Amino acid sequence: MYEIKKGVPLPPSRQVGRGTKYPFLEMEVGDSFFHKLDGEDPSAAQRRLSVAAQYASKKTGRIFTTRVFEEAIGVWRLPDANTPAEPRPVAAKPPQPVVVNLRKPRGRPRKVVVHMDARARA
Repeated sequence: MYEIKKGVPLPPSRQVGRGTKYPFLEMEVGDSFFHKLDGEDPSAAQRRLSVAAQYASKKTGRIFTTRVFEEAIGVWRLPDANTPAEPRPVAAKPPQPVVVNLRKPRGRPRKVVVHMDARARA
């Protein structure tokens, strides 16, 4: 039988964490780091870094992405999902012609295209 005790303080843990291998926690938006391949398989290295980045993203809410280069794997921190992005410039659309349907008193309808430069074509 176990005796239940109330009000006993919890002693500190004796476990020591091993820390982090990659600097995900220190990264700010736009920062990056590169992991040198040194002969290892690029796809395996990217997979390992992607899993580590996903774990860090899950714990911190930050977003990371990876890219493969010839000699290294690059990791970037992206803007968070809830951070408003800067507005992108909108390209000006060319003027569109205006189509007007004209109906003759008797007969088929006739379409007239009026262009923006004020020239009309029947």
